Amino acid sequence: MPTILARFPDARFAIAGRAPTEKVRQLDGRNGTLVIGAVEDIRNWIVAADVVVAPLRIARGIQNKVLEAMAMGRPVVVSDCAAEGIDAIDGEHFLIAASADDEARLVCQLLQNPEQAAKLGERAKRLIHAQYSWETQLADLPALCGLPVSAVAEAAA
Repeated sequence: MPTILARFPDARFAIAGRAPTEKVRQLDGRNGTLVIGAVEDIRNWIVAADVVVAPLRIARGIQNKVLEAMAMGRPVVVSDCAAEGIDAIDGEHFLIAASADDEARLVCQLLQNPEQAAKLGERAKRLIHAQYSWETQLADLPALCGLPVSAVAEAAA
């Protein structure tokens, strides 16, 4: 945040997520950081963000918050760990940062260029809706269950 604040003094970094560690809670109020903790609906925080950052150092499976932000058309900066399992292209659908310094640089880049940020978010949104929708993810389910696709389509109508 100090790097970002040097260029964008009004920037704020909101950390939303359940059960923040003591080390994370200690960041609250420092260098433009707000530790929110658990929220009822993450979408309100995502839509309010100019850039969504997922600086995870340890991650297991696909990070739903990243998918949610992408689906909402927000520009996203992710760590290598947060990008794992997401079938997206660095620089086209999100930006992958190799370090905290890289995260700050990429966030500044997006804040400096809102048009680039908007295009990144729009491409991410199109990708998520095309590849991660329920319809797409479940398209092979009828065949796996031994049902003809036409029977499932008729039942859904």
